[in-house]
Amino acid sequence: SKATVSVLNCGDQGSRGGRTAPQMAKQNARANAAKNKARMLQFKQISIGINIAVVAYHFFVTGHLFSVSTILTLLFFAGQEYVALQMLDKHGKPTYGDAGHIDACVDLTNPKELGMYSYVQDLLWVCWAVQVLLMFSRWGWLVYVVVPSYGAYMAWDTIGPYAKKMMAAQQQGSMQPMVPQLPGSRPLPGQSRKDKRAAARQAEKDEKNAEKAREKAQTRAVKSGRLPRQAA
Repeated sequence: SKATVSVLNCGDQGSRGGRTAPQMAKQNARANAAKNKARMLQFKQISIGINIAVVAYHFFVTGHLFSVSTILTLLFFAGQEYVALQMLDKHGKPTYGDAGHIDACVDLTNPKELGMYSYVQDLLWVCWAVQVLLMFSRWGWLVYVVVPSYGAYMAWDTIGPYAKKMMAAQQQGSMQPMVPQLPGSRPLPGQSRKDKRAAARQAEKDEKNAEKAREKAQTRAVKSGRLPRQAA
């Protein structure tokens, strides 16, 4: 019947879907590898094109191509772009299995799969934007301030909670009430070294004062005749 045929077809499709799941994953990996290759080629073309435009601008317009500031600026941005492109290229390369087939490959167009490498990609865009803006105004350097500012923000976002916990723990330790010490008593385990030394000095001082007081009392008693001189 038609119902039996449809049930059989559904079961056959489900079993085929289960068998082809790894194949679909490998197919996605191959597609990601192809997209990554095209994307990296595009990034390299953009970087080369912008640097060629900057060189032509300084050669034909400003005439300061061989000045120290121009050369250092070119090396500054070109070096960052080269490192960023190498990192992205390495991250976007697929992994191969024993048979030589692609097993997995991240998608460089997906920020979730990029992870920390998304900041490397952002650095590329910032460098390109600053290089273009510097051909029109020296104020283009202000855009580059975004990089260290954003880096500091991300660092504080990561380290900040731990720093706040440490500061709170130190404040709680400094706000503990001081327990009065009796003369000659030992310092409590929770005291600092400074408090322990102060308590020891105070105990030694109290002991000397007590000894002097006993000697004075004995001297007065001998003089008053209450104690024989031999006892003194």
